[in-house]
Order: sequence, then C-alpha cells, then structure tokens
Amino acid sequence: MIDDFVNELRQSANIVVICRNQDQIAAVEARYGRRVQVIKDVVDDTALVKSVQLFVGAGGTMIAEAALLGRPTISIAPLQFYVEKCLLKSGFLRKATNSKSLVKLGRKMISERYRQAQKKKAARILARMEDLLTG
Repeated sequence: MIDDFVNELRQSANIVVICRNQDQIAAVEARYGRRVQVIKDVVDDTALVKSVQLFVGAGGTMIAEAALLGRPTISIAPLQFYVEKCLLKSGFLRKATNSKSLVKLGRKMISERYRQAQKKKAARILARMEDLLTG
C-alpha cells in the first residue's frame, strides 16, 4: 500500500518512515532507497509528529497522538482498535484500505486548508479535556 503513496507523493512531500526494529529499517531502505528518510535512532515522537504535514500510521499510540495534536492522520492498520474507532467517528482520523485511497487521502490532507481545519478541531477538543498534570 505504501509503494504508490511514496511514488505519487514524494515530489510534493518529504516522507519520513519510523521503523520498529533493525530488520524493518533494512527492508525499508532496500525497498525505497533515497525516496524516503528512515529514522534510525530513538526520537522524540511528539516533536516529530508536530513537525509533519501528514501522519500515516498502522495503529496504536502514535495515530492518537498525531490526531489529537491536530495533524491530518491516516490509518492503514489492518485491524480497527477502539481508539481508532473513536477518532474516525469524531473526524480526527481517516482510514485508507488500499493504495488508491491512501494516495487520494494523502493528496487531500496535505493541503493547507485541510491542515488548518484539523488543527482547529484538535484545539477545540483538547481545550475541553482535563490536564492531568495541573489538575
């Protein structure tokens, strides 16, 4: 699914890939070469997510973080998690089930208009949440 995304959007976007282990890093580098940037070291994922125009993930915590930070977010997870369901229902997340829908959503969601709308939506919901650090 990612092949078409990389081929179609690499001219208009800087594509960064975070892998879970050394085997994935090697596989992604072999497959995409210089068309993507592979993160090889531990990074501050929140800072990284805040710096992207679009986040594509395969489930878990980083999808929720990206969506709630106001970043346009696409899930390509083969399974649907409870958090993903909530994010989809509230409009914070979009789901791509094949490469064609991933490319189409990616193109739409990197627009400035879409990104600003997501940022405002996230700010509204975060303003209603309790800050557990300050009480």
